[in-house]
Amino acid sequence: MPVSWNQFQERGFPLDGYAKDIPLGQYEVIVDGVCYAKSSSRIGTGLHVFARVRDTNEKHWFFVYYLPRESSYLRAKELKEGDRVCLIVEAGRNGRGLVKDVIPLMATE
Repeated sequence: MPVSWNQFQERGFPLDGYAKDIPLGQYEVIVDGVCYAKSSSRIGTGLHVFARVRDTNEKHWFFVYYLPRESSYLRAKELKEGDRVCLIVEAGRNGRGLVKDVIPLMATE
């Protein structure tokens, strides 16, 4: 279960190096951390997913909108450090990249 943004920062998670711009596409990633977005977030309500792209080790700061019954949100809510997933990023209403699907990967991949 994700923690709040404040709890996440209190734990000292290093945000340095995580690119906030999310290029559109499909990414196999290793999750470094997950937290709820601040209620005053300019992006909206949802989850921040901090992860590294498996092939390049590039760090990205992904965002999953809060849609209570949407499978992408429900799967993202269950993510924890070290999980390997495929994130599908598409353009949102404002043109920013948003995670549209979270697909679990087998541990052996």
